[in-house]
Amino acid sequence: MLRFFTCIALIGCCLTTNYAQRNKYLSGHWKGYITQGSLEATVGLPFEIYLEVKGSSVKGRTYVHQENGDVIEMEVSGILYSDNSIYLTEQQFIKQEGSDAKPNHIKKYQFIYNRSIFESDNTLEGYWQEIVKEPMSITRRRGKIVMKRGSIGKA
Repeated sequence: MLRFFTCIALIGCCLTTNYAQRNKYLSGHWKGYITQGSLEATVGLPFEIYLEVKGSSVKGRTYVHQENGDVIEMEVSGILYSDNSIYLTEQQFIKQEGSDAKPNHIKKYQFIYNRSIFESDNTLEGYWQEIVKEPMSITRRRGKIVMKRGSIGKA
């Protein structure tokens, strides 16, 4: 009986350590690019995200840098799954002081965290979709996002 409880405690420690490690590596500032239209594009607008991960809960802010210099800032929240994938939904637009820029649509995101032995090679990659009433609509906007770890305080 003692072996059973020892085994359960060991499994619990391993799972807790896994969440703690993922939280450590995923939380923080990421930057890259966001595309619209082609899912194969490799050039897009500059995109940043700041994530706070606690257990399987994820919150943060996204920043899309427009060609005219405006920045669209959105509050996001979602969930981190055990396979290192993340689902986020935009919750609220954060108006920038002195700017009339606003989002054209509300998005949801699906990312996968790819960890490398070299921290500089860690990536968050995935896709976004416009949230619409008819999810299979051919007019629904979507695109790709590719990011690497950014420097803290840059967003």
